[in-house]
Amino acid sequence: MEERRRSAFDEPQLASIPNRFRILSGMWGTFGKGRSHRTQYVTQKFANTREGLTHKDQYSRELAAQGFRIVSEQVEAGTYKGDEQCCLFLICAPCAFLAGRTPGFIVVTYGRELGFCPNCGTQVSAGTQCGNCLRIAAAAQQRAIELAAEARDATARLGILLGAATNIDYRFDWQSLIEPFSVPEPTAEPKLPVPFPPRIVRIARTFPFLDRRIPWLRTRRLRWEEFLDADARARTLAAERHNRALDEWKESKAAFEREQIARVEGERRRYLSRDVIALQEYWERIATRPILGMQAKPVRSLIYSEAERKLILTYAMPGVEQLPGVIATNELHRDLIIKIALVVLYRLFQSDVADALNAVAVNGTIDAVDRGSGHDLSPCIIAVQSDKTTLLGMNFSRIDAVACLQRLGGRVSGNLSGFEPVAPIAD
Repeated sequence: MEERRRSAFDEPQLASIPNRFRILSGMWGTFGKGRSHRTQYVTQKFANTREGLTHKDQYSRELAAQGFRIVSEQVEAGTYKGDEQCCLFLICAPCAFLAGRTPGFIVVTYGRELGFCPNCGTQVSAGTQCGNCLRIAAAAQQRAIELAAEARDATARLGILLGAATNIDYRFDWQSLIEPFSVPEPTAEPKLPVPFPPRIVRIARTFPFLDRRIPWLRTRRLRWEEFLDADARARTLAAERHNRALDEWKESKAAFEREQIARVEGERRRYLSRDVIALQEYWERIATRPILGMQAKPVRSLIYSEAERKLILTYAMPGVEQLPGVIATNELHRDLIIKIALVVLYRLFQSDVADALNAVAVNGTIDAVDRGSGHDLSPCIIAVQSDKTTLLGMNFSRIDAVACLQRLGGRVSGNLSGFEPVAPIAD
């Protein structure tokens, strides 16, 4: 096939097409909104044979995928083969017409109208979008699907939060306080391969009579054996050092673990004896466990009355921005805050192995910024309390969170977006 040049306005979309074509022309057409539309042509020659026609069909399909259509087709007849015609003419002039002919060509001209991508203005086939915009649109569609799935999952988890969270044993695992031994186990020195005897030593061992008759050969052999003895002693000493270090490490590890067990057991006993500091540390561990993974350090304060066995907990609630964007509404935010307060109450009562709690009050705050002054705020947006018997007697898989809050006499902000506070429960 004949190879021709591309025009200066050839498009990047043609990069996948073989170089065996040329752009014939040119631009004309309409102008609108300050931009021109033009028609782009591509001309290609194909041999007028079975293989050439097959190539023409394949090539036409490739261009059709880029918006080209066939504008015209022309058949160019083949020519007489010059060498054969000359030879036959020398024999007999009329025989020159018997010379063979080349198969000829089919010349196909393709054209497409160029326009501009409606989104970014990149020049493309008229009525289409550029590949980059299509990829962006596909990515946006996929992200929308993912967000919708996240929203469904978050809504489902919020819906079953009370039932799921109150089917867990929250009694503290004291073994989790045992710290691992941080000193790594000593490693043995790398074992090097036993040196291979040199050739002269191998000769001395193979031919003992030479060893007896040649003094310098015997000397070399004896030196080699002394080296092997020293190497063996060094290997033995290294193994002994490693064994001693390993024994010391095992003793240190066992002593550390005994100390850890004793420390943790001491903390557990102080908790069971209702030591106030141990109780507060225990309750903070229980209440700090995140709910729906939204709060990192939610416990702000713990106030305990030994006489009444009552705990007042100040607890940071998540903001509406921590909900997935597609479901972040004030109604769902209020529902989440109420459920978190009830779950915290349940956790503290259910994990009360020391029987140190008769009642618990939760004052839920939210971190915010005063839009008028720019100062940080932590208004109380929910306040609820309950005694142990009442709360643990509830069937949380069937209750309505708002109705439960009302039954317990709790209060929740009527304007969460405006951070309208409610009166916290005092001592």
